[in-house]
Amino acid sequence: MLLAVLAAVVAGCGGGDGSSSKTSATGGTSAPQGATQPQTGATGATGTSGAARTRPKGNSRKNGGSKGNGTNAEGKSGSTAAPKSSPPKRRPKPAPKVAQYPKSVARHLRTQARVVCKALTLEQVAKQYQAPSKDPDDVAKAYSAGYPVSLRPAVAAGCKAGLVDSK
Repeated sequence: MLLAVLAAVVAGCGGGDGSSSKTSATGGTSAPQGATQPQTGATGATGTSGAARTRPKGNSRKNGGSKGNGTNAEGKSGSTAAPKSSPPKRRPKPAPKVAQYPKSVARHLRTQARVVCKALTLEQVAKQYQAPSKDPDDVAKAYSAGYPVSLRPAVAAGCKAGLVDSK
C-alpha cells in the first residue's frame, strides 16, 4: 500500500521515466492524459495545457527550477524574480459639492442682507464681523462669510447696497 502511494506521488510530481507524461509549454511536466494532479496553490489548475500550472513549494527558480540557469527568455542573464508590486494607489478625495440653491433663495437673502446692513452703521457691521477694513466691499464680504459659498455673492451684494444706502 505504501509503495503504491509513493509511486503515485512520484508520478504526479513528474518523476519516473518520463514516457507517461508530457512536457508543457512552461517547461515543466504535466500529468498523463486522463490522470489528475493533486490541486495545490491558489488556482489548483490541472491538465495538459500548462497555461495555468502551479509550482510546488520546493521548486523555486533560484534553486534550479524550470529556468534555474539565471537567464531569461531572451537569453540574457539577470534576476528572474518577479518585480515588486507597488502599493495600491489611493483615489483622491472628491472636492466637496457646492450646494445649488434656487434663485429665489438668493434673492430673498440679498433683500434680507440689504435690510440688516442698512439698519446698522458701517462701523458696527465692520466691528461685529471683523472686517479687514472699513471699505463697504470688505465689510460686505466679511458679513457674507457665514453663508454657503454659492449664496455669498448675493448676500455680499445686498449688504453692500444696504451700507451704501445708510450713508
